[in-house]
Amino acid sequence: MQRPDLPNWPIRLLHAGGVIAGWIVFGWFWWKVLFVQPQPFSTTNLGLLIASAFLIMPLITLAWVVHNRGIYARKGPRLSTVSVLPAYTRDWTGSAVHADFTQLKTSARIVIERSPAGKHFRSPDQKTAHD
Repeated sequence: MQRPDLPNWPIRLLHAGGVIAGWIVFGWFWWKVLFVQPQPFSTTNLGLLIASAFLIMPLITLAWVVHNRGIYARKGPRLSTVSVLPAYTRDWTGSAVHADFTQLKTSARIVIERSPAGKHFRSPDQKTAHD
């Protein structure tokens, strides 16, 4: 399977700017909560929050729909899940993996043994592979 094309640098820069701006706003609000003197309740601020939520959330949803429609236009309808060939030769630690996965599919139990050569997966009735 081919790796999907990554967005070009202006889009990456825009994404990074959005993330950074979000964290700045988040930090600014916490700074206001923690260090600014308590202020009396203001319906104006609450109204601005509600109005911006009613404006921003539909815009985000619309952008998401446009994004997904673009994917559909490029790739067409999804007819099935992506099939990936199991090429499990190394685990997450980098150890070599030794196994007969077609035989292990039918096994009720699987024994995993570690040796200097790597990890050995077998069913309990199989002889150890690394002896």
